[in-house]
Amino acid sequence: MCMTEYEVEFTRLSRYTSHMISTEEMKIKRFVSLFKAIRVHEFRTFIAIMDCAWVMEAYENEDRESDMVAKG
Repeated sequence: MCMTEYEVEFTRLSRYTSHMISTEEMKIKRFVSLFKAIRVHEFRTFIAIMDCAWVMEAYENEDRESDMVAKG
């Protein structure tokens, strides 16, 4: 699942779990629970973490494409 798909699904499901993500901090912690490389305290808003996630995904995609080109 790509980051955009994850964010869409997270947002869709969050309406059923509003008690679990009632604050911005709780929302961030829940979202990054699968992304241990990201430090939660560095982000103040959900949008900020999404921006970071999209950048990370773009780099990962570039790495995969570079590997595929190198392998020929």
